[in-house]
Amino acid sequence: GALRVVLKAALKNVPVFGWAMQCFRFCFLSRRWELDRPRMARLLRATAREREPVALLIFPEGTDLSPNNIKRSHAFAEKNGLPKFSHVLIPRSTGFAFCLQELRESIAAVYDITMGYVDFTPGERPSEGSLLRARWPREVHFHVERHPIESMPSTEEEVSQWVQSRFDEKETRLKAFYESKHCFEGQEIKMPLPSTAFMSCGFYGVVGLVATIFLLTTSLFRWMCLAAMVAFAVLSARGGADAALLDAKGY
Repeated sequence: GALRVVLKAALKNVPVFGWAMQCFRFCFLSRRWELDRPRMARLLRATAREREPVALLIFPEGTDLSPNNIKRSHAFAEKNGLPKFSHVLIPRSTGFAFCLQELRESIAAVYDITMGYVDFTPGERPSEGSLLRARWPREVHFHVERHPIESMPSTEEEVSQWVQSRFDEKETRLKAFYESKHCFEGQEIKMPLPSTAFMSCGFYGVVGLVATIFLLTTSLFRWMCLAAMVAFAVLSARGGADAALLDAKGY
């Protein structure tokens, strides 16, 4: 099957990675609903018509758990009479409610996933910076709950309450996770990192090294990279490769 991820629009134009995500038809949101709604509607209509199974990954929090974002979340909670969280952020349910509305007839279930990390330093959490410095978590724990689509609320207000309740549970669950022996309640299935993961890292490491060597030594390769950058810049200014692919498929 295929995976579509809902991400911040700023990631769309990141060289190489952003271009690849455009080609995978990820959904990029600007956090302005009047602009995001038609884009998301178009992607969801295309997703509903896909012949192969498609999973849509959405983060209701909308951003990472940085100290500044926690402060903003606390301010929003205080303003709206909501509980203050420390292990998650206050969720925004508009996008999720819209996805649920558009895909209700074409999906079987919603999976609620909570992730807990066991890091080398107590209190350390994964971030873009830590990943670039090769500071990988020692373990990643997943708590997964399956909610059949028939059990999901139908109105936007009910969906908002449902999402808020799930995040109340996540806060309690993660608090217990980090204060205990780093495990979630329920059935536990241990899955060691497959050898293919190391092979993939090695492969892309070699590809990156070879590309760097060509970039430093071959003028033709530099011109090809420049042409690709210009092409994606023009394509992004016109909506991106994701929009172009949807146009080509008639969505």
